[in-house]
Amino acid sequence: MVDSIPSYDPNLGALLTAAGAIDVESSTQEVTLKGARTTGVEIVDMRPVLDGECAPPVSGVFEEIVQAGSDDKIVLVANIEEANPTFRSYTWQDGVGAPFFAEKKISLAHGETTVVRVVVQAAESYCRWRIQVEYISDGSRQQMTISDPSGNPFEVTGPAEEHKWVYLSPVRGCQNPDEEPGQLLIPGSAYAQMLAEDLSCPR
Repeated sequence: MVDSIPSYDPNLGALLTAAGAIDVESSTQEVTLKGARTTGVEIVDMRPVLDGECAPPVSGVFEEIVQAGSDDKIVLVANIEEANPTFRSYTWQDGVGAPFFAEKKISLAHGETTVVRVVVQAAESYCRWRIQVEYISDGSRQQMTISDPSGNPFEVTGPAEEHKWVYLSPVRGCQNPDEEPGQLLIPGSAYAQMLAEDLSCPR
């Protein structure tokens, strides 16, 4: 499990998902929870639940996306490859902490909303997953399942052994000054060599 979680741009995430992109190593989703009951709602557990078995990681064209910054949203992190994936708390100051719902709950009065950022990670597999939510309302414990806006499971894949092609992030500053501005496209083998030699740009 990584110790640093990048910030999340939901607009960019939605565009990439609509284009058929799959998150690599870490999939971030923002979930808006709203108290729709007159007596209020208490969220007592959230967990990622597999949709079928995980498979070997997928490959293709890989695009580096570097985002930075922080905010005050609740951030929950889980490793989907664990036997019983559990959302843990995360803060920019302290990193990944204890299981969130072992110590806390989320209370929502009627009409109140809160946004939770969930980060699901995979190191070795391609996994499809949904978010299961348990809540107490009107004195009874109930469940609901959250999928993507199309009703499909979310997806995350561990890194492939080698991608076919890689778009390097402009943040690396690797663009040839004689070329038009934009992301530099390199073969996957060159990217793997970069990482092996701990280089910021290809030779």
